[in-house]
Amino acid sequence: LAPKGQALVEARNVTFSGTTVIQGRMLGLVFGTGDNTLLGQIAAKIRTSRTRSSLEIQIEHFVHIIAYVAVAVGCLSLVANILSPHKRNLSEVLTNAATAFFAQVPEGLLPTVTVCLMIASRKMAKRNVLVRKIDAVETLGCVG
Repeated sequence: LAPKGQALVEARNVTFSGTTVIQGRMLGLVFGTGDNTLLGQIAAKIRTSRTRSSLEIQIEHFVHIIAYVAVAVGCLSLVANILSPHKRNLSEVLTNAATAFFAQVPEGLLPTVTVCLMIASRKMAKRNVLVRKIDAVETLGCVG
């Protein structure tokens, strides 16, 4: 393994998964698999260290509100169709309720968010802004 005081990545006698021997022979010893490897440790740090941005939180909140409204409208439509004096068969009742449910989904939400972020990024590119964290971009996009 790596000599004491030397990083595992810098050691000359350590290979990683996917290493190809071009010439000669090699005898290897597996000393870690899964999360116990260097790449596994990096993946674990990435999974735990990333915090959600304010834009992600706001969009998720908005999507939850839309979902609750859609379910409520779908249920109300189902009840209204069942209690209606004009009697319909089950397939018409379910079709009407599903139509009312899916009509609540805003089709323009994704393009609107994408275009807004694109405009904000173009404005920042014109000013030669260098971004290290996405939170900074979202904050500037909200202010501008």
